[in-house]
Amino acid sequence: MENHTTGRCEDPFPATRSVSLTSMQAHVKLPFAGMLELEYIAMSKPQDFDREALSIDHEHWASFIESVKEKEPVDIVAEFRQMSNFHCFRTRHVQQLLALLGHEYSNLRIEIVVTSLGRTIDFHGFFSIRGLFKTDLTISERVQLHQRVGSVNMFDATMAIDYYELDLAHKDDRWLVQYLVHLATTEPGENCVNETMDGLDYEMPAGWINEVPHKGVYCTFYCRETPTINKVKNSALSQHPNSICPDVDMPPGKEWVHPAKCSQIKRKMQEKFSTAEEGFAKIDRDGGGSIDRRELSVGLFQLGVWLHPTEMKTLFELVDEDDGGDVDIEEFKKFWNNY
Repeated sequence: MENHTTGRCEDPFPATRSVSLTSMQAHVKLPFAGMLELEYIAMSKPQDFDREALSIDHEHWASFIESVKEKEPVDIVAEFRQMSNFHCFRTRHVQQLLALLGHEYSNLRIEIVVTSLGRTIDFHGFFSIRGLFKTDLTISERVQLHQRVGSVNMFDATMAIDYYELDLAHKDDRWLVQYLVHLATTEPGENCVNETMDGLDYEMPAGWINEVPHKGVYCTFYCRETPTINKVKNSALSQHPNSICPDVDMPPGKEWVHPAKCSQIKRKMQEKFSTAEEGFAKIDRDGGGSIDRRELSVGLFQLGVWLHPTEMKTLFELVDEDDGGDVDIEEFKKFWNNY
């Protein structure tokens, strides 16, 4: 990741994660006794060692999938990890492997992603609003991945077009905010859209390039225009050949923001119920057949679905199509089916 020199930027801890010493969190000088456990996340990519690096060929990959598809999930992951010692992959290979494991095996699915991070040729396909992290992982799985690898390793400046929800109490998240400020001040156009701070409308101060506050949750959608997208793609491909798949989706402008926000709202609800009918029934506790704004807000909160105030406003505007103040099952189903 390229460095920026504007202002004072806190150094993140991108490589060493989950450090513990005899089962206790360790942020101290290394002692002379005890069992040190840590997870090292590889930052290098296959092209860093061989610019002409190739992924496993179709025949060998198809043979591998055929050989493991009937095996136990833990054995599938073990064999994939062994294969990763000798082969590189494509994003589509990782997606195919994830599809073999249901979401009930979320820990193993995350193990597949972590294993493939430093072994995938078109690794940029993991990132962005339409990358693997967003399209193939649930919200809870992304939380798990974040705990494993941290914010820095889940960010790609080339694929910065994305939604960000950053807790400023965490050092890595503050670093990422400063990087977004750097991008927004050096790239043309309106980049940070639908900004909020602790759920309220907000505009990121330019002064954050020097220092970011240590509390609050900052959210934004980062956008780019087509010339900037082409520029960063060309730069990335010159540094890591074949690192961006030709059909990778990097939406230009701001038109993608609203649909992405709506899809994100639905994904949050999908963590707690799988169909519109199931969700509506749980929210409509009195069985009256309709729910108002307060019932929707309270009902989702009681189900464990946390929506920011701006997300709740967007949701109700979408489901209350006739602007009558109440939502029925058909209106709720229409929103669910559209996103």
